Amino acid sequence: MQSLADFLSLPLKHDDANSVARDKALNAVSWSPVPTSLVSYQAGASVLIIGESKACAVAASRLPQDVPPTILETAGAPSGAANAFHLRLQRITGYLGAFDVQVQTAGETTNLAKLAGRSSGLFDQVLDLQDTKSITAQTPPPGYHAVSGERPLSIALETIPELCGEFDKPRYFDYDASICAHARSGQQGCTRCLDACPADAITSLAEQIEVNAHLCQGGGTCTAVCPTGAIRYTHPSADDFLTAMRQLFRKYTDTGGTQAELLVFDSEHGNERVRALAQELPGHVLPAQVEEIGSMGLEALVCAFAYGANRITLVSTATIADSVSQSLTGQIELCDALLVSMGYTTLQTRIVDAATLPQTDFSPLADALIPATFAAIGGKRDILRMAINELHTQSPAKPESAEMPAGSIFGQLHINPDACTLCMACVSVCPVSALATGAELPQLKFVEANCVQCGICANACPERAIELQPRYLFNNNELLTSRVLNQEQPFCCIVCAKPFATQSMMQRMEEKLSGHWMYQKNGSLNRLKMCEDCRVKDMFAKDGELSQTQPN
Repeated sequence: MQSLADFLSLPLKHDDANSVARDKALNAVSWSPVPTSLVSYQAGASVLIIGESKACAVAASRLPQDVPPTILETAGAPSGAANAFHLRLQRITGYLGAFDVQVQTAGETTNLAKLAGRSSGLFDQVLDLQDTKSITAQTPPPGYHAVSGERPLSIALETIPELCGEFDKPRYFDYDASICAHARSGQQGCTRCLDACPADAITSLAEQIEVNAHLCQGGGTCTAVCPTGAIRYTHPSADDFLTAMRQLFRKYTDTGGTQAELLVFDSEHGNERVRALAQELPGHVLPAQVEEIGSMGLEALVCAFAYGANRITLVSTATIADSVSQSLTGQIELCDALLVSMGYTTLQTRIVDAATLPQTDFSPLADALIPATFAAIGGKRDILRMAINELHTQSPAKPESAEMPAGSIFGQLHINPDACTLCMACVSVCPVSALATGAELPQLKFVEANCVQCGICANACPERAIELQPRYLFNNNELLTSRVLNQEQPFCCIVCAKPFATQSMMQRMEEKLSGHWMYQKNGSLNRLKMCEDCRVKDMFAKDGELSQTQPN
């Protein structure tokens, strides 16, 4: 176990009351995140070089003798070299130690590694010299070296020998399929994690997602955008990080610190920039290192403000993928929408490029809140609700609700009562129990706190009677209480008077089937107006005796 000060090991100054309070806070907070499991790679020395024949030959000549290359010439004249193949590339999949390369030969798709005499059918690494790369993920898999102007050949050639061997990395994520809102019963729902992942490590698997742990490189965007907490960051966990932040802000305030600003940076590139600037950071700036900046989701931002931050500065670097930057921007938009609606004008979140960090204005903002002390325990939405409640309690405006931008993970549903027949298709597919039926009456009930705006219910509705409205409802009683969205009188069996459907559903069915040839026989349409028990009895009764009964 170590303190945050030891973990960060930053040469911070201690020349005023705030910096002294910061020093005491960093030393007082212990940092001992629960270890995560590991993902292993085993890579030999087989390297595939892809590209124009002459460029491939030059690159191959510069590799060490103990790293024998295979060459796939996709352009230029065939070299005729024993280790070279002049074939059309079909696709490349995999990661360090396990790249599957398929090529076209004699009109068929063939495994190139086996053509090259590799019994495993796999290459350990790939050096791609093509202008159009074969793997297009913003964060390519380890072992795939795409040479470009930004990443020269010399760096790739230096890296390749270093990746021969056995390696471990943290398993950055944990996944709970039971609360995933990706899909239900063939209806598409939430795709936020798939859209945000820069490594293309997440794929759709029927009603769930599947994460390839070897492709995942811990960008964190999947966990930041997940509306339910089904996929969680584990290095460190959200619980560990938020607990440390709560203790940090509280100790800082208790020892006389004011106007706290949280400076969040990643463990590699951002750390280098912050370390170089550490002596210039004002005393009210509290440093917080995360594995990847993309893991800073809405709950982390809102909790930081509730715990006492009046500004959050996120340090971005040139290595951050576009999808990660877009995810961060989206999370800040959601946070800003909440803060603005509550009347907070001084609380601020910003993204600062690491290259311009020395020019950043760290002038303190006015204190806005009494720091909250709640423990961030429970699911993602529980933590968010606690933090938002704290902010709302002290807010200048105290609104009843807040409009949220598109893509919000909060909101309500509007039902068109003229179209809805209470068929309950929406209830059967809702992955988060936001929708439910009435106990005895035909009712559609809704708990807004559970709704993640995944859209599965709207997609499943045969009448297209459901409309999503992004918003946040601050009244906890209304937010957590089930309310009726639509209801009507039940339709009762014409024989036994048992309620079994709704009036609108029966009216709709009668309208649609009255002209159908199967329902022209006397009494056949009445059978639809029977409960399941009476319908079966009528089917076996002589001449359909029950169906001749006139409706009640």
